Amino acid sequence: MRAVAKPINGDMRRDLQPPTGNHQLIWNILLSRYNLPLVAVADELGVFPSLASSPLSVDQAAPRFGLNRDWTQILLGALAALELVRLQDGRFHLTDTSRSFLLPDSPYYCGGTFQNFVKRDSDTEHLKRAMRSPDTDSDRYIVRDWKPGEYSLETAEAGARALHGLSFATAVGTARNGDFREVRRLIDIAGGAGTFCIALALRHPELHCTVAELPSVCQVAQRYIRQFGVEDQVDTTPLNMFFDEWPTGYDAVLLSNVLHDWAFEQRALLLRRAFEALPLGGRIYVNEMLMSDTADGPMGPVLFNLNMRVGTMGKQFTAPELRGALEAAGFTDVSVTNTYAYFSLTTAYKR
Repeated sequence: MRAVAKPINGDMRRDLQPPTGNHQLIWNILLSRYNLPLVAVADELGVFPSLASSPLSVDQAAPRFGLNRDWTQILLGALAALELVRLQDGRFHLTDTSRSFLLPDSPYYCGGTFQNFVKRDSDTEHLKRAMRSPDTDSDRYIVRDWKPGEYSLETAEAGARALHGLSFATAVGTARNGDFREVRRLIDIAGGAGTFCIALALRHPELHCTVAELPSVCQVAQRYIRQFGVEDQVDTTPLNMFFDEWPTGYDAVLLSNVLHDWAFEQRALLLRRAFEALPLGGRIYVNEMLMSDTADGPMGPVLFNLNMRVGTMGKQFTAPELRGALEAAGFTDVSVTNTYAYFSLTTAYKR
């Protein structure tokens, strides 16, 4: 029988501490499902012999591998995080490990072993199809249900079970380490089970939060809000963030793990709507895993980037990419704070 996490009761809730365990390790375990398929696909594409003959930039490698530029960058960045290639002076080189074990002419070549292990693996086939598909807006993407607002209560409950426990440590760390001074009313767009609003309320008793979600998800969020005893600070409002008018009267908007689900046009729309909903002086918070500026590490964000591209229309960001998107929407004074494990809170203002 699976253990069910229960909220902390009593006065201790107000001093909830982030867990001391290694949350990055948990993410690495969850995302490790891509390690074997990734290397097997790279072997099949001839990535390692290509780089052995000549180190390549992303633009040079894309036609060599038969992939578009985005997928080439994702593939090489993930291989770099696995320490199978390294980025130097804008070009990717083999490491000693890949020279030893991933070149077909090496007596220690393990590519056949990888191929044998993944020949019936659905994740590998899914990755191959995603890399080769010219369409990044097809029916296979899980986010398709969001646009028409068709989440059933069963889907909402399953999503809450899957994401609340994984996200709550990050939410507690964000509430503790992010700067929420002078914020009195915050709206969490697509706020799921209310995870971040609950953590913020527990840490900041003067803060009122609203979870804006699809109606079925709001029902689920209300249960979590009651369980943690923060009904006096956290409420919900039904919202389809693409089609409904966003509520006003808030001095902060939170987008937590939302932008990474969507393609460029949808991301730009969400940031514009956030800007329009805020008053002058209002601020936006964006909680995301951020990759290094060269998109080749750390391990968790790079593999999460691969996961986003396979499963949605989106991606993870580097700090400059996210800064550029916020500034394009009109925001200024962009700052980034690492808050917990792999996650960072990016803050910007409407001036």
